[in-house]
Amino acid sequence: MKTRTAVLILLIMSLSLSASAFDGKRKGFVIGGGIGGSPVTRWSTDYLDMEETAAALGFSGFLGYSWDNSNMIVLDRSFASYSSDEFTSSRTMPNLHSIRWYHYFGKEGSTVFTCLGVGRMHLFNNDLDIGDPKLGYVLGGGYEPVRHVQLGAYFIGGRSHSDGHKFNHAILQFLVTVTAY
Repeated sequence: MKTRTAVLILLIMSLSLSASAFDGKRKGFVIGGGIGGSPVTRWSTDYLDMEETAAALGFSGFLGYSWDNSNMIVLDRSFASYSSDEFTSSRTMPNLHSIRWYHYFGKEGSTVFTCLGVGRMHLFNNDLDIGDPKLGYVLGGGYEPVRHVQLGAYFIGGRSHSDGHKFNHAILQFLVTVTAY
């Protein structure tokens, strides 16, 4: 109940701030999502020396704010989804909940960008919650060929723990992202 109330208050407060949002200029509130591929999705653990590397579908969703045409900060959730050979459930999803900083080197619609972020890494399986979140990070970059569309490459890494065992994660993602600003 408290969370819903806080979200509602923030939403009402943001209405007055967002009068100039979504005007096609990369300043103000931003929201976006991406889909693509993760040709390398890898995790390993010290438990029985288990490890797995697979190709996966990559996804990302974010919400944030751009204080000028060049800098944007967002809350992002990125994950890769694939069928695991190591777990009884078919769906396994390593994911990163992060705060990311995007820096654009030009105007909207024809610019390169970089991305840096830090957050909490987690490994999820349909049957098991197999990792307590620990530190994760993302490094990336790409190109915005037209307004609102980004082509990006990202490396996501980090750790999670489960029952005293360490899990290491590495994901390479290529995403096409649509951003409303």
